[in-house]
Order: sequence, then structure tokens, then C-alpha cells
Amino acid sequence: MLFFDVAEVTIPATAAEGRVPVDPLFAEACEPGSLCVLAAQPDVPLAGTPGAEVSDDNEVVVRCPPNGDGEVSLHILLAGVRRGFTERFPVFTEEQARRNEAFWQQSVEVEATV
Repeated sequence: MLFFDVAEVTIPATAAEGRVPVDPLFAEACEPGSLCVLAAQPDVPLAGTPGAEVSDDNEVVVRCPPNGDGEVSLHILLAGVRRGFTERFPVFTEEQARRNEAFWQQSVEVEATV
């Protein structure tokens, strides 16, 4: 199971690199080492493609081609594997399947009475 978060990084347009810490609550909810950047979208057109990654100390590191004066803001889409859910398709027992079905049936019953 994946969790997603969005971060914003603003760096001077003349800088080649910027850093912003990953939200500590998001990092804590994810398996260590599973955080990654899925996309980095700048707010202005750039002469090249920006790059971003998550460092070992849970910072988003953005590399951006110089873009004149001012600042460049990038929206970063982060993903991480939910802590405790490293197995992609876990096998459940028959009893777990029955309890799960009963749980979801509660929502159908509530929906039907509304």
C-alpha cells in the first residue's frame, strides 16, 4: 500500500539545488528507505528538466537548471510504502476474509438506511 504526499520547494532561479525536509509524520508512516519522488513540476517553464530525489536523511533534494532571476517553485509528488505493508499481495486466512467482508457490509447497511 502506498502513501502519497505533496511538497513545495522554492529556490532562487540562479541556484542549482534546493532542499526541503520531508514531513516527519509522512516519513514515520512509511517504511524506512521507501520514500521516492514521482514527479517534480515547476511553476514556470524551465530551459531543462528538473530532477528531485529523497536523500538518506529524509530531505527532498531538487536539482534545477538556472532560470534567470527570481525564484522557481516546484511541486513535488512523494510516495512511500505504508509501514508494515511491505508484502504487495499478502495471503489472508478464511477467518480474516470473513471479518473483512462483515466490516464492509456495515457500510452497505448504513448506506441503505440513509
